[in-house]
Amino acid sequence: MKSISINIKKLGKLRDAGSIKLNNLMIFSGESGLGKSYVAILCHYFFDILLDRSRISRFFEEQGFDYDQMRPTFRNEGIALSFEKKVFEQWLAVDAVKYVGYMINNERLEGEIEVSLPDNIDSTISIAYSEEMTGLVNNEDASIRLTLASLSTRMKDNAFHEESPFAFLFRFYLIQSLFGQHTALRESFVFPPSRGPLLTEEVNPITGIYTKFKDCLYRLKRPLRDGEETNPETLALFEHILNGKVSYRDNDYVYVTDDIELPISAAAASIRELAPIEQMVRKVDLSKIAILIEEPEAHLHPLKQRMMADITSSLMRAGAIMQITTHSDYYLRRINELMLFNKLVGKSNVKEIVASLGIPSALAIDPTKVSAYLLQRRKEDDSTEIIEQDLNNGIPFASFHDALKESLSTLVKLNEFLDTSDERD
Repeated sequence: MKSISINIKKLGKLRDAGSIKLNNLMIFSGESGLGKSYVAILCHYFFDILLDRSRISRFFEEQGFDYDQMRPTFRNEGIALSFEKKVFEQWLAVDAVKYVGYMINNERLEGEIEVSLPDNIDSTISIAYSEEMTGLVNNEDASIRLTLASLSTRMKDNAFHEESPFAFLFRFYLIQSLFGQHTALRESFVFPPSRGPLLTEEVNPITGIYTKFKDCLYRLKRPLRDGEETNPETLALFEHILNGKVSYRDNDYVYVTDDIELPISAAAASIRELAPIEQMVRKVDLSKIAILIEEPEAHLHPLKQRMMADITSSLMRAGAIMQITTHSDYYLRRINELMLFNKLVGKSNVKEIVASLGIPSALAIDPTKVSAYLLQRRKEDDSTEIIEQDLNNGIPFASFHDALKESLSTLVKLNEFLDTSDERD
């Protein structure tokens, strides 16, 4: 995947926070209230917009490129329109902040970012047109073929345009430029925190992220046809972490464990949090999706938080693009182990290593496809900065070390006071 760079000057508590680059797996950690969700949502925007039929259409409308008005001027062949890449980058920078505001239900969110698209996207975007006549003589249909780079689409005069034809073509050009193939991205999913209750309760979302999550659930309710189930390796990991499996039938989610069937409302909170992600794995092509998961470790025992890291690796190996926020050092430690394990996979004694560690080779994580960022509070003004973490030796645990140090210090002092009190008594 070609990378998009984002320089965050201002976004919520983030001030002159620094630059981040999109990657296959992005992990954001740090204290609560510093803006991890803002940054994760911001990164997810750049995948979600490639699938949105209205947002990029608005760009063309704002540039004055209205296909229906321009169509009568198209004769023979020529250039329908041109614009500079930097103009689109500037538009993305504004629209991305609006997207974050929508997702968190704060239309007044102030933000200023800079966006840099990869170099393989042309500095000047030009869409060409050519007139085509199809059908029998005296009964021809007039159509226009629009072309951008190696992609083209034919538009009939009487076609109903759900989105701007220019936007339709440009979206697939962007997908091809970023992923190498215009069919490489088909769906995006968001899994916000506290997602479990939406499986069983009637909820009218206020924030956009939960509205999008409800849409994700709707898409995942479709029944599976015989033989359609995909991603057996990842599903096996889910069955292990769930001690069972989840299904959707008769308009309800059902949890089955040890041949006992329960409505999902009667299952543990951890089951309800994981169930939507398991349903996604069961029903979609993981190689063509982008996923935002907030707190994948929510309600999980530490051992199962480590299992969730294995599932993250399996999703990534299947081709999924992910943005993750986490508060779990157990989760991050396991991600680190899988990245370090990647260095051993090519060794001659790999079978011995696999047998000793109990880690399948398929779970190794390539560190070059991972970016980890620590959000940290500045003491001088309480703003947030983003620190890109060096992954040569795994993801550092700076924020967790502080908590551990404070805990140990308090424990030492408590024991000292207890000893002193015993002596006095």
